Amino acid sequence: MEELSHVGMLNCWICGEGAEILLDTRLRNTMKRNMGSRPDIFCTNCESQAKDNNGIWLISVKNGEQPQPNELFNPHRTGNIVLIKKDSLKRMFKASLNKDLLNNIIPIIDKNIYFYLEDKTWDIYGLPR
Repeated sequence: MEELSHVGMLNCWICGEGAEILLDTRLRNTMKRNMGSRPDIFCTNCESQAKDNNGIWLISVKNGEQPQPNELFNPHRTGNIVLIKKDSLKRMFKASLNKDLLNNIIPIIDKNIYFYLEDKTWDIYGLPR
């Protein structure tokens, strides 16, 4: 039986839950049913929790992973996630990072609702597991 339409799902970048439904008959041969995600796709719950609380989601990732040139960086997540206020994260970093690195990180914190931390850094800051 031939399919007459195609449905795909984009998942939330934070929690992995379904966030956006894609309907398109022209993409049937190029799309998988579960498309994964992009760093700008969030479910309403994750997005509203971060924005309503001026917060940022911290996501623990495997130590030592580096982005590859021209590739979307989606490191191996190790299962820890916590929502904290952006100002709290900036204070944490201000106490432990040099000024040049801090100046590079602050704009990233200000414009995003998620931030990756390696497991070793997660433990240094004593974040809950």
